[in-house]
Amino acid sequence: MNAQEKKADRIIRMAYKNGGSVNLSILKFLNNEDRISPQVIQILSVYGSMTSSQIDSNYGWDVFKLNEKGMNFVKNKMFREE
Repeated sequence: MNAQEKKADRIIRMAYKNGGSVNLSILKFLNNEDRISPQVIQILSVYGSMTSSQIDSNYGWDVFKLNEKGMNFVKNKMFREE
């Protein structure tokens, strides 16, 4: 598992434990980062969707929500260590 997969894995797991979604501000705070890399966002887009509940969201999205594939991904042990 590479570094980007580890970050995506953590975000997906957090969303799952939080009922299927997680807020961007929480992700940035917990990761101690100002932004989430495009590579991680690309991985996340396979397993869920990014939406904005605020019309003026500067980031373009503020909530990551798992889709059915994402929920199954968590149940099947996420990324496999290689």
